[in-house]
Amino acid sequence: MRARRMASLLLSMILCVTMMPISVFADETGGTTPTEPAMKVVNIDVSVNSADNEDYKIDDNGIILRKRDVKYELSGITDKKIRLWGSNNAEDIDQAFYMVLNKVVVNGGIKVENSPVKMVIDVPEGTVNTISKVRANDLTITGKGELNATDLDVIQRTSYMPSALCIKDATVNVNCRLNAGDSCEWNGVCVLEGDAKVTYISNSNFAALKMGVKSGDNTHSLTLKDNAKLYCLQGINEPSSSCVDGLEIFSTDLTLDDNAYLEAEGRDTTGKYLSSGIMSQGNITIKENASIKATSQGVAVSTRGNIDIQGGNVFADSSLSNGIYAEGSITIDNAKVDAKGYWPAIFSNGKLNISNSNIKGQSSNDVAVFSRDAITVNNSLVRASAATDYDGIRGNKGVSVTSSWMETSGKENFDGENTGVLFNNFSADNPAGEATVKGNLVIKDDVTIGENMTLIIPADTTLTVSPGKKFTNNGTVKVKGSFVNSGTVVCTKHTGGQATTTEKAKCAICGVEYGELLSSGGHYVPTQRPEIQTNEGGKTELSNNGRTLTITPDEGKEVEKVLVNGEDRGAVTEITGLRTGDKVEIFFKDKAPTKEELDAAAKDILKNASRRITIWRTSKKSIRITAVGDLSELIEKGYVVKYTFYKKVPGADKYTAVKTTENNKYNYTKLKKGINKFQVKIRIYDKDGNFVASGWTYYRAAKTKA
Repeated sequence: MRARRMASLLLSMILCVTMMPISVFADETGGTTPTEPAMKVVNIDVSVNSADNEDYKIDDNGIILRKRDVKYELSGITDKKIRLWGSNNAEDIDQAFYMVLNKVVVNGGIKVENSPVKMVIDVPEGTVNTISKVRANDLTITGKGELNATDLDVIQRTSYMPSALCIKDATVNVNCRLNAGDSCEWNGVCVLEGDAKVTYISNSNFAALKMGVKSGDNTHSLTLKDNAKLYCLQGINEPSSSCVDGLEIFSTDLTLDDNAYLEAEGRDTTGKYLSSGIMSQGNITIKENASIKATSQGVAVSTRGNIDIQGGNVFADSSLSNGIYAEGSITIDNAKVDAKGYWPAIFSNGKLNISNSNIKGQSSNDVAVFSRDAITVNNSLVRASAATDYDGIRGNKGVSVTSSWMETSGKENFDGENTGVLFNNFSADNPAGEATVKGNLVIKDDVTIGENMTLIIPADTTLTVSPGKKFTNNGTVKVKGSFVNSGTVVCTKHTGGQATTTEKAKCAICGVEYGELLSSGGHYVPTQRPEIQTNEGGKTELSNNGRTLTITPDEGKEVEKVLVNGEDRGAVTEITGLRTGDKVEIFFKDKAPTKEELDAAAKDILKNASRRITIWRTSKKSIRITAVGDLSELIEKGYVVKYTFYKKVPGADKYTAVKTTENNKYNYTKLKKGINKFQVKIRIYDKDGNFVASGWTYYRAAKTKA
């Protein structure tokens, strides 16, 4: 502490003279918990039988760590306990026990003799460590190494030290004890970030992990972001007599952001109550490209709050209940959801709103997709397979569908001006039926016309296959309007087109020639001999009659343009109707990168950019925060860069967003007395508004006396 205060005083004196930016303190790990810049390092071989000095003591009673704000580097193997004392003095709230684990094994675990305790554990890359029991009021685990335990908890808050957990990058495996009881719980503000991978395995009749267990305390929250992963699994295969959930969440919200992943499974039971994968009393929010996988006998994903899926993927499978259940409402946008259940696979007690998404619901004994309120579906693909004689999709207050592809096993027809495609009385095992396109529909996911299915595209109607999506026709497609292929089309049964004596009919769906030539009545049909010129980058093939030219670019190349007798036909790969004397000129170019390749390059640019922030004082209570790092290349490539500025004022438990803008500068005018901390999250979107990547800056702290 003395070193930090002297450093702050020195910085302040220099700044007053030079009028440089106000003093800042950097967390070099990029996390939300500061580390002391210059702490004394004390190396301890825990296998030593005895030692006694000012920093620690080892005897038959254990290993006593005597100091906070000293970095203890632990190595060796011991069955003893590490013993430490917290503080009941509120002024010591920022003091912590710091430990660096250097391939250490502590079978006795860490015993807190009194609380509260703040603990910071560094798990260096390349190390595998074991501490059987880890408990603290405020716990931070960083590093890219591995920590194994049988009990790792964040205990309930005290009157002045809030509970908190931050795990960044580290791999943490908690194989819960057979007699774990009601342990393995997290409380307070809990965040998994970076490349954190955390696994809890239940070996008892208690949930693998419990979150926010203090009754009436609304300060809890669980957030997974970046590439963080959390697994809440079962270690016993035999059924239990009572429910054993994977993840239980009390009085708090669950949020998954970026590329985060959560997997939870409930244990089978023989009793009255069924286990859930995720059992929550708060709201569940899934954003960007985050994913949830939940399996159980009971409800796979269950909450008494709302479910808001704004991107990402959800897989929920229940053998005896609902795949997804919300006592509130369910909103699904720009996401993929696959739910299975014995009762409704997707069950919303409130409204169910689906947009820009791919939804699959399958129920073995009930309606597949159900709401006690109203259901709205927009610009989506929904497949609903229900039990015999049940509706596939039902809302007690109606179902409204616009611009969507719907396949339902029920016989329902939706009310109102519904647009898109509706196959009803549809079976996934034996797809059949007839549907007519209403309005101009853009298919935004892969679809298949089965052998016994018929799709009619009426006049003045257009069906469009989006880029990157696949339309497969194994049945009958009647095109009276327009079919536009911007993706991939596969036909096992062709349709449309008109054959001639020199050319076969061309499929109105995939464009492939099929069938036979019309009879020429015995007349001689001469072979045409057009002139073909091409540069390097591909090959051409002329049909036997000389009328059709097929152009095939080499790998990594694409057609730039094709000139026929000087007329530009564009970047086509086939020319028909050629005759002797025609001149065809073909030009190739390097193939443009795919969106996936462009997005990968964009991610690399963000990753390699200098993601720091600077702070300049603009007035007594105002500062200017600047996110440093040149991202102009992304903007030039058509990407949108957005900056979300976060603050943590003195006394606050967590960071809160204060501004989202495309400007990397933000003027903050409400500095409070003490240390105000700031951090910026940078998000990258493509030109269509789809999330591509995100990254955090290192935080900076601004100190003010007024």
